[in-house]
Amino acid sequence: VDIAAMVQFEIALARAQAVEGVISADAADGIERGLADLKPDMAALRGGMALDGMVIPALVKAMRQAVGAPNGETVHFGATSQDAIDTSLASRLGNVLAIFEERLRGVVAALHSLEGAQGNVEVMAHTRMQAAIPVTAARKIASWR
Repeated sequence: VDIAAMVQFEIALARAQAVEGVISADAADGIERGLADLKPDMAALRGGMALDGMVIPALVKAMRQAVGAPNGETVHFGATSQDAIDTSLASRLGNVLAIFEERLRGVVAALHSLEGAQGNVEVMAHTRMQAAIPVTAARKIASWR
């Protein structure tokens, strides 16, 4: 999944660079075609990881070979290893955050329901782990929500 996200970063980078005139539209098309179905040699990537401490140099080499001449040399042009790594992570985290958001909406809805059903019940407030004054459960539930 991480490698696929890095490849998608490189395709998006090429597209953006073509729009800005950094590389030609033909080069961006060639990169997209060359990387569309890339299945890099995982053993080579592991070897590159062992050599460089990160996968990007070996992955860029594989992507440049997949794209071929004359556009292969424009793959990763102007980008850093960290650009690819960080963008890949952000891309993957976006999917995770969508799951978290959905689950948090469920928790908020459950707390709202609990507040409606039990909000008038008196409970003990606490300060620094010590009993304070009685308050309604709604007050505590609202702070949780």
